[in-house]
Formats: sequence, C-alpha cells, structure tokens
Amino acid sequence: MLKDISAAIITKDAAATISDTLESLREFPEVLVYDNGSTDATLDIVRKYENTRITTGDFYGFGPTFNKATDLATHDWIFVIDADESISAELLANIKTVDLSNVEQAYAVHRQNYFMGKRIRFSGWGSDWLTRFFHRSHFRHNENKAHPKVVPINRGRAVRLKGPMRHDAVSNVGDFMQKTDRYTEIERYNRDTCPPAFIIFLKSGWSFFRCYVLYGGFLDGWRGLIIAQATAAGTFYKYMKIYADKKTDNRFR
Repeated sequence: MLKDISAAIITKDAAATISDTLESLREFPEVLVYDNGSTDATLDIVRKYENTRITTGDFYGFGPTFNKATDLATHDWIFVIDADESISAELLANIKTVDLSNVEQAYAVHRQNYFMGKRIRFSGWGSDWLTRFFHRSHFRHNENKAHPKVVPINRGRAVRLKGPMRHDAVSNVGDFMQKTDRYTEIERYNRDTCPPAFIIFLKSGWSFFRCYVLYGGFLDGWRGLIIAQATAAGTFYKYMKIYADKKTDNRFR
C-alpha cells in the first residue's frame, strides 16, 4: 500500500525531465516538491499533478536539503527521488508490498543510468544501488553536501527491492559539463584542504584510468569516453578550485 508513503524531490530548473518523474509517482498520495529557485517551467509542470505539494526554500547542499524536504513531508515513510529519475512499474509494485511496520528496515533500489538515451552498463555507472525508501525516524541523509547517502540514525539496515529506477543522467554534453562544475563548486565551499598541484594532476589521471579502463568505460563507446573525461575533470577541479583560492586568497569573493 502507498497510502502512508510520501515521495520527496528537490528541484531547480528541472522542466526537461520532471514530467517523467511525476508520471511514475502518480499513485503516491503525496509528492513533496522542495524547489530552490526554479526559473523555468518546473513548477508549472508540478502543479498539473494533483498529488504534488510544493514548498520553496534555500539550497543547503544535497544532504541537508534532502533532510529538509523529508521533514516537510506528511508521512514518515519516505521515497526519495531526483527530478531526472523515474520508477518502473515493477519497482512500484514491490514498494506496495513492503511491510511498513518494520521501521528499522530501509530499501535500496537499482538505478539504471542513461546517457543521451542509452543505458550505461560500465564506466562505474552499471551497478548503482541506492537507499531511497526509509522511515524518517530511523534513517537520514548524511551531511555530505555533494554526494550524500541515506544512513541509519541509530540502527537499521537496507535490503534491495526488485525493479529498476531509470536515471536520465545526461541529456546533452553541455548540461553534463555544467553539472560537473556545479558539484565542484559545492566541494569548493565545503572542503578545507587540498593536495599539491602535482598530486591533483595525478589524481585526475588516475580517475580517468579507473573509469575508462578498470571500470570498462571503453565498452560504453564514445559515451564512456565522455564520462571518463568528465570524471577526471571533476576530480581535477574539485581540488584545483580550492588550491587556486588558497594561492590567491579568493575563497569567498
């Protein structure tokens, strides 16, 4: 049953993908949408769905903002989903069978990542299990502002639910580059230390090699090459932005 479950989404300028997300959540009694400043048609699209509830507020980083959104939901059982993801009919059916009396049990879902319409099976994106369904009195996102995880507050564990969740991670290369820049900006203001420049260069090269060779990114064709390069760039700028700020005393300008 879904009657005691809220879905929670945080959004900003998600008009290109959020329709698919909300279509997959039509049977949920409540979809809490926490928006932090959309200037496109995101909220107009959200308002077309009767089971949605919109609240607006600041963005505090992904972990704290997701916690804010889950706190605002009506129900204690929360299914967290991004605005570029959608759940399959199989996953929805399995969510309905969950025993909600066991509040110390959380549930992980298999996220299948798509790059410009094609599923990525390697590049480190192929086996993506994420805890997304939980009781908020026993599980929370950690405080990581860039790449948070759902963790137990005191005790609890997660088991896997059958049925995939689709993630339209990349719709075009330009957006992918912007996403990389956004995440490294979050790291810039929430990380105090960085290695020397030469070590940053080596870390970046290792990130490319691991993604493209060890994780089989070459098997994903040109998409795998872009992912590997973006991964390397993310590693490089995650540290180099902080390095440059420290060298020029530019951190908070």
